[in-house]
Amino acid sequence: MARNNAPSGQSVVTAAERERQRRRILTALRLGATTFAMLAGVACYIALDQFTPIGMIPAFVIGLVFALLTRTAAASLARDWLMRSANRAQREISPGERDDTIH
Repeated sequence: MARNNAPSGQSVVTAAERERQRRRILTALRLGATTFAMLAGVACYIALDQFTPIGMIPAFVIGLVFALLTRTAAASLARDWLMRSANRAQREISPGERDDTIH
């Protein structure tokens, strides 16, 4: 069983379950940031190729660099948002409840 019942009737999440949940969230963040960046890079490539005279190869390189920068920025923003929301949720738990959930 992954959860144990605490004396107060609340379920306690085990360390292994927290680790699995953290890995799932990080995987989802990476996948979302990569997908978003890929779409942004393709849009940049298409816009440069269609509306500027720079050519296909330079447009591809610029689109690739734009996708890499976008992925880094999106992943960083998502990780920052996740950490802030986790800190906010941790502060909402009173000290007495926090002692029960640590076990």
